[in-house]
Amino acid sequence: MSSRQLASADLLTAWSEAFDLTPEALHAVGLAGEHLDAAEALDMQVERDGLMVPGDRGGMKLHPAVAEARHQRSAAVAVLRAMVPPPPDEAEAERLSKSSQAQRAARARWSRG
Repeated sequence: MSSRQLASADLLTAWSEAFDLTPEALHAVGLAGEHLDAAEALDMQVERDGLMVPGDRGGMKLHPAVAEARHQRSAAVAVLRAMVPPPPDEAEAERLSKSSQAQRAARARWSRG
């Protein structure tokens, strides 16, 4: 098994052991794993080509795969973060914040009327 396959397999194993995953959650973890596998493949490309590559005008520039790998990792984190609910105090603060925003907007609409 190559290291490319290990990121998604390790992720799936870790999350399956830590949580009782529904089929939807398993799919989401699989998606996050695909993002991590893509990031690893991009990292390997950078290792082969070097961190700096020739640009269009002859100068050197950062390998485009560096930014794409970072994007893939961010996407994996976003998928996983969406699966984990915020702690109760944060969820309550967010709910209250949205409620107070809605109240301010309603007062503004009524005051214009």
